[in-house]
Amino acid sequence: MYNRSSEIIKQLNRLANDRSLPMQARNKINDAARHIRELQHRLKEAMHLNEEYMVDE
Repeated sequence: MYNRSSEIIKQLNRLANDRSLPMQARNKINDAARHIRELQHRLKEAMHLNEEYMVDE
């Protein structure tokens, strides 16, 4: 799942840098990529906390 998200972020970044798209669209695409990165970060933290919890048991 992490790899798929990273690939989607790469594609969104390419679109966000596409000068042929209107600035408003590029900003929304950039926001979407930022949101996915934030979700990736949260997932990574949750997985880390889960690993710590499993070790403590």
